[in-house]
Amino acid sequence: MARPDDAVKCWCNRCRSDTYHHIAASHETVVSGTDPRGRDASRRLIYYVVECLGCKDIHFLKIDISPEDLIWCSNSEHPFDSPYVQENYPPRNIARRVPEWIDLIDVSLASMLRESYMALSIGAVRLAAMGGRAALEYIAIEKCEDMGSFKKNVNELVNAGFLAKNLESTILSALDVGSAAIHRGYTPGLESINDVFSIVENIVESVYLLPESGERLSFTTPKRPEKRKS
Repeated sequence: MARPDDAVKCWCNRCRSDTYHHIAASHETVVSGTDPRGRDASRRLIYYVVECLGCKDIHFLKIDISPEDLIWCSNSEHPFDSPYVQENYPPRNIARRVPEWIDLIDVSLASMLRESYMALSIGAVRLAAMGGRAALEYIAIEKCEDMGSFKKNVNELVNAGFLAKNLESTILSALDVGSAAIHRGYTPGLESINDVFSIVENIVESVYLLPESGERLSFTTPKRPEKRKS
């Protein structure tokens, strides 16, 4: 695909690939300085607000251009084409896609999950495991009450009808990964941490999203006409 006018190519977390972006805003500054040998070590910093031309997701970029790159970049139409150091915010996430429903759930829970995905994106799997555990505990306490232990909290979710009984041991397994990361120095592998977040996402959908979906369907589906009495 040819580059559209005024577009740059960079990573998009939602599309999970390098895509063309529109530059919505930019700011450039030069940080002056010298290295220990007295040589010029000034850096050119460029900040961008960009919008993906595919999914329309908006994110932020910082491009850090070293003195060696300044001459190279002066001959380039876009600093994106240079051997820059690029920082993305939110960070580049190639480990797991943030769910589309993240903005539809409880604000505190959404913030907790975003931080967990951010940790996962930079390889901080122990922090991510702790975040997954915290999210599951938050759901149990927010929907029921704090019963004093993880097992009792999960059991209360089951008793309140939010979860099926056969999911209880599954949730406790995910909680234990976070506990092991905190108390036993455990570093889960990528497959294990993805299993944890598959469980977390499934629970979020079951507790917060599916009931609302059911209500919408019930409201929009025509009712079966009553049978006429003969």
